[in-house]
Amino acid sequence: MTDTPRARLMSALQRHLDRLDRRAERLNRREDQLSLVRLGTFLAGGVLTFFAVPAGLALPAAVLWIGAFAAAVVTHRRVCDAAVQTRELDAIKQAHLARMLLAWDGLPPARHTAAEPEHPYASDLDIIGPHGLLRLIDTTTSAAGSARLRDWLLAGTPNAAMIARRQALVAELRPLGTFRDRLTMSARRPAGGEGTLQAWLDDPHSAPPVPLAALAGLALLAAINVVQGIAYLSGADAGLLLFTLPLYVVLSAVFIRAAAEVGEDALMVSYEVGRLAAAFRVLERRRTPGRPHLDALLAPFRDPAARPSALLRRISMIAGAASVRANFIAWTALNLLTPWDLITASLLTRSKHALAAALPRWLDAWHEIEALSALATFADLHPAYSFPTLIDTPELHADAFGHPLIPAERKVRNPFHADADSAVTLLTGSNMSGKSSLLRAVGLNIVLAYSGSVADADAMRLGHFRLFTCIRVSDSVVEGLSYFYAEVRRLRALLDALDAPDGLTLFYLIDEIFRGTNNRERLIGGRSYIRALAERKALGIVATHDLELTALADSVPHVRNLHFRETITDGRMAFDYVLRPGPSPTTNALTIMRLEGLPVDTAESGSEATPETLG
Repeated sequence: MTDTPRARLMSALQRHLDRLDRRAERLNRREDQLSLVRLGTFLAGGVLTFFAVPAGLALPAAVLWIGAFAAAVVTHRRVCDAAVQTRELDAIKQAHLARMLLAWDGLPPARHTAAEPEHPYASDLDIIGPHGLLRLIDTTTSAAGSARLRDWLLAGTPNAAMIARRQALVAELRPLGTFRDRLTMSARRPAGGEGTLQAWLDDPHSAPPVPLAALAGLALLAAINVVQGIAYLSGADAGLLLFTLPLYVVLSAVFIRAAAEVGEDALMVSYEVGRLAAAFRVLERRRTPGRPHLDALLAPFRDPAARPSALLRRISMIAGAASVRANFIAWTALNLLTPWDLITASLLTRSKHALAAALPRWLDAWHEIEALSALATFADLHPAYSFPTLIDTPELHADAFGHPLIPAERKVRNPFHADADSAVTLLTGSNMSGKSSLLRAVGLNIVLAYSGSVADADAMRLGHFRLFTCIRVSDSVVEGLSYFYAEVRRLRALLDALDAPDGLTLFYLIDEIFRGTNNRERLIGGRSYIRALAERKALGIVATHDLELTALADSVPHVRNLHFRETITDGRMAFDYVLRPGPSPTTNALTIMRLEGLPVDTAESGSEATPETLG
């Protein structure tokens, strides 16, 4: 492996994974040992206590037994937690390595599997789907964080101020790999679901189920009952109990239904709040010296008067206390001794109000940081990628740009520029020469640039464009559309986008224009359409097999030709994927047919330009 930043990063990742594997093995062995120690402590303590009874040492023996067993349990749990964290970190690092290698089987499943068919570029550029850009980048754990990242990639219209802010934040987060991984680990814990928590916060049962005066009265009755019960057990007079206990039971029954409605989701609340608390603690504790943009984004977690961890901890404790209703015996005993359900429901409702007021700001900041961290991880895993520069003029200049969804060992980088003098680029080349890949490479790098991410280029400068593509067109049996008609509709939509009065120049990418019809009509339609593109406020690339269209560069202003070519050596076809000026001098359809053993009439094929005849 060559000594490049990427190679060094992959080597460092592999060494880290090796260390994690060794640590996991040690912790697993320690976990097994402590399980035996835990069991042995329990059995030995029981035997010791049993034999200590005749000697009158039962109490000290029992205290020693309970203390030793509790210590074994705590130690065992700590080792178990460390083992879980090690496995989680190993999974995160494995996914990082898979992202670098484009090993899709090693990535988490795609959370967004289909793009809207009418979107200007999502389907054509493989933004969404099992092998899409979003799945490659998405390291978020929350559904809202993932949706935010998706929206950035699909926004379509650039916002210069927002892009500059995201680039600054991504640059500040890029070196903080440990922080990003820790944030991911904290939020991967089992949860009830963000939507369920929000539904609880939006629940209409928001008023305290019991007026404070009634709750105080019930608490007083409960205290009297306890005192009277102790007196009764001591042999003293407890006649008042015959009146206070039935009164307490009747009054409790009046309010218990409302308390049950408020507290029935307590277990879910405890799980989800615990997950949020873990993530928010990471954000609270992060210090950001020299990172002003990140410091401002973390400000909601730094308010001393309303720290998320304190409120969430209180809610988690109350919710845990309210969830005792799952144990009927404990629930009955507690509610006989105190108005347990009524107290926890009232406390939970009041804390709910405080959480509902503060949570939206915390969640918004968390989801923003998650989406930005995904872009920062993408940048960190690709040290050769660079931040694009937005300029005010409608131009695109990319030095050594590549396709981010093609593995590095197969990727060929090319320079590319487009401006007013080269508004329409006609891209020609043989089958499999790289035309479609170049279109997607240009489009994906524009999408990355506008999201605030790094782009797969040594350097990139681009203006403010709206992006529109016509690459992957398909027919529809359901809608009764032929391939050609579906293509015509897409190209019509592109013209409509060109004429939209929003002031931004359109950047278009078209692959094999009018491929769904015969040669004569395709040529006529292609010439007319390209002339229409050249007359409008737009820049773009049209990839085509029709070499006749390259003559438009001689008669239509601002049209130029670029091409790919191939060579054939010893009966094998080779492509270098290097972008060259001018129209393609070769075609290879009949050559491919021959190489694959299909019958080709020599007399009919004599008119085709081939690599053998045109070099």
